[in-house]
Amino acid sequence: IANTYNDIANSYRDCGVFEKALHFYKKALKIRERLFGAENLSVAQTYYFIGMNYHENFEYETAIENYKKSMKIYTKLHGEVHAKTANVYEVMGNAYYCLTNFDLAMENYERALEIRKSIF
Repeated sequence: IANTYNDIANSYRDCGVFEKALHFYKKALKIRERLFGAENLSVAQTYYFIGMNYHENFEYETAIENYKKSMKIYTKLHGEVHAKTANVYEVMGNAYYCLTNFDLAMENYERALEIRKSIF
């Protein structure tokens, strides 16, 4: 059920219907946290998607908050050096860039690059 909610949310997000997308992401998140606990890959992925939803709706600070929640879980489960953490650093860099916080954008982009260089 959570996967279907997530798919519905992704579809709404892709169509630019961000409020409905958020509604379904939150339903998926609630189920995943109840089933798997707060520190699970599915929960991290949902926070990432919630961040993307806010990001695409120009709500960059809230996007960053959700990216950080995702990052915390991915780092705990995979460690700092992993493709998932590199992805989150990159999208956080994009959000900071949109906020014209270029120093933090570059910091996140550079960290994403370092991780990718070390694993690929």
